[in-house]
Amino acid sequence: MNKKNDLIAVATILTLMFFVTSAMVVSATTIYVPDNYVTIQEAVNAANEGDIIIARDGTYFENINVNKRLTIRSENGYAFTTVIAANPKNHVFRVSADYVNINGLTITGATSNKLPEYAAGIYLELGVDYSNISDNNVSHNGDGIWIWNSSNNIIANNTANSNGNIGIFLAPISDNNTIIDNIVNLNNVSGIELWSSNNNMIANNTASGNDRSIYLFESSENTLINNNADSNKNSGICLLVSGNNLLQNNILSNNNYGIYLDKSRNNRLQNNTLSNNNYGIYMFSSESIIDLNNFIDNKENIYSETSRPQILEIISSIAGLLAMLYIAFKYKRHFSRFSNLSKKVIVGLQLFIIILNIFFYLSLISQNSWLISFNVIFILVSKVFGLPIFALGVFIIFWSMYYLIKEIIVRKNKMMVKGPYAFVRHPMYLGWIVGVLGLALFGNSLIGLIYSFILALNLSHISEYEEEDLRTRIGHEYVEYINKVPKLFPFRM
Repeated sequence: MNKKNDLIAVATILTLMFFVTSAMVVSATTIYVPDNYVTIQEAVNAANEGDIIIARDGTYFENINVNKRLTIRSENGYAFTTVIAANPKNHVFRVSADYVNINGLTITGATSNKLPEYAAGIYLELGVDYSNISDNNVSHNGDGIWIWNSSNNIIANNTANSNGNIGIFLAPISDNNTIIDNIVNLNNVSGIELWSSNNNMIANNTASGNDRSIYLFESSENTLINNNADSNKNSGICLLVSGNNLLQNNILSNNNYGIYLDKSRNNRLQNNTLSNNNYGIYMFSSESIIDLNNFIDNKENIYSETSRPQILEIISSIAGLLAMLYIAFKYKRHFSRFSNLSKKVIVGLQLFIIILNIFFYLSLISQNSWLISFNVIFILVSKVFGLPIFALGVFIIFWSMYYLIKEIIVRKNKMMVKGPYAFVRHPMYLGWIVGVLGLALFGNSLIGLIYSFILALNLSHISEYEEEDLRTRIGHEYVEYINKVPKLFPFRM
């Protein structure tokens, strides 16, 4: 039995020695560019997992896809080695593998500012973890560094200045990352921005001249410590619908808002220095712990504003539209109750209440009520398409008004069959629906989407009453028009 155990032990030792020896044989290879390969991309393609690619001093015009575990760095630091996007519409570095290190490069020229995707200097795509991005200058891109749904990465000692959108961007669900000792100045939107990203460490960063220095949207359990935000147009630190974050030992000076909280609860603001801001701490519908902060020469040290009771607006909007919808469906059955009122008065009453409810609805949108937060990708897409859809709705309304005035009022025609009226019988109502839908998408408002649907039903039934009157006044010609042209949407329902 002892001999058998001894043999097993010897076999185990030999096996371990084999694996150790194999690991030593397959050690990392160092590849030099342009010595071994002319371009960095060629070196990446030829490299094995774990290899090191060193770029000699010089300028490289490339868009580089990194799809394996590698270290890519300069020989003498970012002042001597620059990578410029060959195609400015694409990311300079697109990383799709874990454990990638990019160090000591100037990375620039990915200048596309067009949605839905800004080009970035360094882009970590879906699910890239345990990478290290450090000691780079990532400036004059659409975004400097963009981390998409990736976790446990280190972003350290980078300079991300003068980018068209954001210096360092984490979105969505990018958790447990460390963003430390970076300089993020003069970016058009934010120095550092997090969307639906939790448990990140943001420390010792310097941010100046951005619209917002550090911005968190629907992000929780993050630690913001020892950051310096000076002379940003809007806010030093801004939290929107974000809770349970720690803001500690930050220096926030010469901003409009030192710290701005909107619908953000249970955050801890501790030992921060807020000086020469218009508002030191501004809270809208937010409750947080404010402890031992130092306020110096702010116009207003702490300002708290409570949102108006939105539940009343929600109830009034939905109830008003449902009531009008009820009247529309039951119009003929209950018309005896309104025997002293003409159909025009009933229609006018419906339109008045709809317009009144639209004002309630707009106030809800302006407060970002009922955010559709369960899907961040939906939020991004709806932000992109919301405003164009709203603009389309406004265009349809004014296009309809133009032809209505031109043909009916000026030329005294009985019927309108030109312009938008050649496609739908009630284009102005269509414009209303499209416009309200666009605002709902842009505001990520669930109440707005419900409102759009009910509004469409309501206007559809109101148009039926109008058409009864038009059939009576115009006759057979209008009946033919009805048979040819859809009522509210440019397709047959």
